[in-house]
Formats: sequence, C-alpha cells, structure tokens
Amino acid sequence: MPGNPEATSPDQPPGPTVSRWLLPIGLFLLAGAVRTIVWPTVFVGGHVMVVGNDTYYHLRRILYACADWPRAVGFDPFLNFPDGARAIWPPFLDVAIAAVVRLGSAGTAEDVERIAIWVPPVIGAAVVAGVFLLVRRHFGSAGGVLGALALCFTPAHVWYSQLSFVDHHVAVAGVAIALFAVVLALSDSLGGPDAPRRERRLALGAGLLLSLGVHVWTGFLLHQVILLAPALLALLVIEERERARRLTTALAWIHGVPLVLVAPFGLGQEWSQSEVASFTPIALSNFHPWFFGVLTVFFVACTASFGRAPGDTRLRRSGTALVVGVLCLASIVPLLAGIAGGIADSLDFFLKSQPSMGQVAESLTILRFGGQAEPSLAPALRFASGLFLLGPLCGLAVWLAARGDEARVRAGWILWWTVAWTGCALVQSRLANSLSVANAIAFGAAAQLALGGLAGRGLG
Repeated sequence: MPGNPEATSPDQPPGPTVSRWLLPIGLFLLAGAVRTIVWPTVFVGGHVMVVGNDTYYHLRRILYACADWPRAVGFDPFLNFPDGARAIWPPFLDVAIAAVVRLGSAGTAEDVERIAIWVPPVIGAAVVAGVFLLVRRHFGSAGGVLGALALCFTPAHVWYSQLSFVDHHVAVAGVAIALFAVVLALSDSLGGPDAPRRERRLALGAGLLLSLGVHVWTGFLLHQVILLAPALLALLVIEERERARRLTTALAWIHGVPLVLVAPFGLGQEWSQSEVASFTPIALSNFHPWFFGVLTVFFVACTASFGRAPGDTRLRRSGTALVVGVLCLASIVPLLAGIAGGIADSLDFFLKSQPSMGQVAESLTILRFGGQAEPSLAPALRFASGLFLLGPLCGLAVWLAARGDEARVRAGWILWWTVAWTGCALVQSRLANSLSVANAIAFGAAAQLALGGLAGRGLG
C-alpha cells in the first residue's frame, strides 16, 4: 500500500501552510452550507423552529444551565410526568453549550435559541474536514477530498448535524473520529521503534477523548468496546515481548484516564428502579468505576508480568493474561446482582426489549428507517447512502491491498471499524451517524489506492 506520498516523500518539500489548509477549510465551509440549507424552515416569522423532539429538552437544559452555570437540571418534574425523574444522559454537552451561549449573550431563552442551533452544523462540518485530514495523512489528498465529499452529502450525517438539531449524536461523531485518528497514530507508533514519550502522549490523548465521549453520551462505551476488541486480539498474536508490553502500557493509560475523569461522576449514583439499575452503563453510575478500574488493573498487571519470566513467550503471555483476566472478573462476584441489572439495562436499550424502545424511530434497525413495516435494503441506502454497501467493501479492498505489517494493521483498523458499525446500525439506526464516518474514511482510502493504481504507482 503506497501510504501518503505527499507526506512521506523526502524529495518533496511540504507545501505552504496556507495552501495545506485551503482544502479542509473549503470542505468545512461546503459541509456547513449543506447543513444549514434548511434555514428557511428554521427561521420562521421571527421565531426559531427546531428539528427533532429531543432538541427541545436539550435547549431547556441549556437554558437552565445558563441561569445556574455550571449546574444542570437534576430531578425534573416534567420527565415521567406526573412523578418526575432524572434525565439519564450526562449533562456535559448542554452545560458546554451553555458556556458558549453565556460568553456572547445574557443567556436568555432567545439567546439560547439563536446560538445553540449553530452548534450541530459547526461540529458536523468539522467532522467532514476531519475525514479529509485523516485520509490525507495516511493515504493522500485526493482520497481525503473524495472521502470528505462522501460524508458531506451522506443523509445520515447531514440529518444529525443539520441546523437546529441540538442532540448529542453530532458530538459523538466528532469525538469518535478524533479518537479513531489517535488510535491509528498510536497503532503506527507501536509498530515502530520504541517511542515511550510519544506513545504515552497518544495514550493519554485517547484516554481524554474516551472520557469526553462518555461524558457526552454514555453509549460512547460502544466505541470503546469496538476499539478495544482488536487490541485484545493483538495481545494474543504479538510475538515480541517488548511490543506486547508497550501495548498493555498504552491500554493501561487509555483506561486509567477515564477512571479518574469519568468514574467520580458515577460513583455513588443511585438510580431508582423506575429509571435504571445502580450499576447501569446507560447512565453514569457505579458501573463506570468498576468497569474502568478492572480494565486499568488488568492492563497494569499484564504490563508488570510481561516484563518478567511469565512474559517471555507468546503462549506464556496469553496464559498470564487469561489468569489476570479471571482474577479481575472475580470482582463481579460481590457485585453480581448490580452488574447483572446493568447488563440487562444495556440489552434492553440496545436490543429494544422494552416495548417503548421499539416505538422510538432511531432505535429501529436501519433497514426499517423511517418507520417502514418490513425491513429492506432501501431505507438503509436512503439514510446511509450507497456507502452502506460500499463502505465495508472499500475497507476490505484497502486491507487486501496493504503491503507491510504497519500498513496492514492500519487497513485492518479501517475494515474492522466499517464492519462493526454496519452491524451496530443494523440494530439501531441512530448508530448510522458513526457508521457514516467510518464508511467515508474507508471510501477515501480505497479511492486514493485506486487513483494511485491508475497513476501507475501501484499498491506496493
């Protein structure tokens, strides 16, 4: 796989800073224009008419946060009326938007409407530019442009980032692409000579982004699980002791950061039976200190053991990791009832076991997007575009074309990301937003390889 000749050729000096930023700025402006094209239906008769039912609640939380910043609405008598309830989603995004509103206004209801509605298109346009930057870094500018344009016009991403649709999913995609970019950079570093300071910085960055993602939406743990699975597999196949130790060190940092930044907000949180379990992953709860704590201890213990005799062969390392994992999971025993309830919450939410979840449009499979009675491919193609089918195929093409261990690992990440998010979107259409980003990256990478082949550079 050729990589990015624009960034790696020693004979080609880097272009001027201004010209290097013209493309991402242009793509940002184009994506912003696409996402604000609905403005005639938003600004009506001197009023702001927002998109989506959830937007009204987010705007209400933002307004309350403006009045009592940085506090957010806790118990809300208007939820679960007439009994009231606490919103299970973290307030971080609403409090952050409230801070922006307060910077430039008095924080009135009109100010909240006037300013907050621009947050989704700004974040969405930034994600489009981010796709360009990521693909350009690893493959080339042409592929970056094509990947960014693909995301720019993908209906799912446009929907969640359009003007006035104030919801957490647009921010989730922004954090997700940043986390994926850091993971790719960390993977490249781990595949090369030992660079502990660089790897520590990247691991800390990944941990900070993981923490931010969970504070934006607790469902962001799904991103963490998807990115963790290949890392655990790598522990079983890495031959060199030192590379395995470097990997577990990075993973310890990645999970140790949210142990510090996320867990305190969940520790001691008690949710009533009518809301969610006290150990639920759905809301910030006692689950998070346990989850990040167990993973941090596991990777720290693996790092320590890999530096000694038990880590001198791949088989011994695998056995050691298995023993450490079993001991860590033993922590479930005294917490079994709570964790079982939390897992049940997650399954109810993800698999729509509760009848009410089946009535939420974005909880339906992407094959039924729009409320279609019977699943079919047409709704998926309308919402996620043709990339719903092309994305995984592009990821596979990039992986098959890869030459060399580093390129193959990078391509493997892209393939896995597209396949995993396709599976998730088949369960819930709301996850098509993250899928769109993954597919755009895979499409851009494959396009660059195809253009390189046509130009005679080949794939080696």
